[in-house]
Amino acid sequence: MNASDESSGGISSETAIEAFDILWRELSTVIGSAATAAVMQRAIKAAMADCPILRYVTISMNGQEYMINEAARNEKCARIAPFIDTVLAMLRNLTGKSIVDHLLENPLIKELSHQER
Repeated sequence: MNASDESSGGISSETAIEAFDILWRELSTVIGSAATAAVMQRAIKAAMADCPILRYVTISMNGQEYMINEAARNEKCARIAPFIDTVLAMLRNLTGKSIVDHLLENPLIKELSHQER
């Protein structure tokens, strides 16, 4: 995957799902699953128009886990960057830059976001 994939019509559903999974795992480890669920739910609402795959995400009532419906695998994600950038901006506002810097250490998150360390 390279940055030109987003400008040429979208990224694959697998890449978008992988990015979501990385964010969920990393955030759950650092801020806990309930806080992760809250951040991710808000970011999903903000970015759903750009990435229809997000409408297939279900976060459990207790925030412990999420599920992505198999139908998501048939979707193209025009732009995942708005979702990732929303998550990172929310975290920067809530916690400062250390968690954002930690997330940007992941090559896929760094490549897909528009954030700088």
